[in-house]
Amino acid sequence: MKYSESRIYKLSKTVYEFAKKTAKPYSSKFSKRTFTQPQHIAINCLKRKINEDYRDMEALIAEMPRIQEVLELKEIPDFTTIKKAFDRLSTHVFVVLLVLTASVFEQSGICGADSTGFPRSYASRHYTKRCKMKLESLKVTFIVDIHTQCIVGVHITVTRKHDTQIILCLVKRVKGRAEIKVLMADKVMTVLRYAGN
Repeated sequence: MKYSESRIYKLSKTVYEFAKKTAKPYSSKFSKRTFTQPQHIAINCLKRKINEDYRDMEALIAEMPRIQEVLELKEIPDFTTIKKAFDRLSTHVFVVLLVLTASVFEQSGICGADSTGFPRSYASRHYTKRCKMKLESLKVTFIVDIHTQCIVGVHITVTRKHDTQIILCLVKRVKGRAEIKVLMADKVMTVLRYAGN
């Protein structure tokens, strides 16, 4: 009997195919090679979609033979393995979900770029001072489609890189999955304004 593809099946397939193109199969040559990084990314994206905890996610995958097949799983990952993979690959999971979200909208190609800072102040100041730790604030740069207001690219760093260094790298990364016809940013707008005068 032939079954139609459910939304969860389609999501798993799409995420896994995209993850295979953007992530290395294994993080190290010393990896156990039981599971690939794209498999971990797909499982964690699926976890966020169905909003289950790690233990229940392990049980659900065991009961989903079609998902096992599409993710090319030879065995079921333990819930602790799924959790550790997310801790290590959370940025990849975020990027995959971001790209899939952006692909839902029809992009205009007219984009804006800007940066903002986020303080990392959860740790106690007394503790960090005593341990001689230095917590840098995060600098996050976004490229957003002006018409849909959809984020098509994001770059996160703790270094004090200038915007011009970040934006070139980010545009190259975004270019393969989104068309940028016009890009507006602070420095560019300033140059255009002066040029107009």
